[in-house]
Amino acid sequence: VSSDVGTSKRLILPVGHPVSAQNRASARPLCQTKDSRQSVSLWGDPATPGSDYNRKVQKITDV
Repeated sequence: VSSDVGTSKRLILPVGHPVSAQNRASARPLCQTKDSRQSVSLWGDPATPGSDYNRKVQKITDV
């Protein structure tokens, strides 16, 4: 169960989960950490050459 982080267009996906073009257009992938107050947002597309998919990681603290 994830908390509301401000938008209904967010997906809860495991780290490294392949993100389809449809999902990228409709949502920003999120991965809930063990600490429910924090979530990790994955940016970029692993299928795109030169993507920073594994390096661009933004931590979001839910209030």
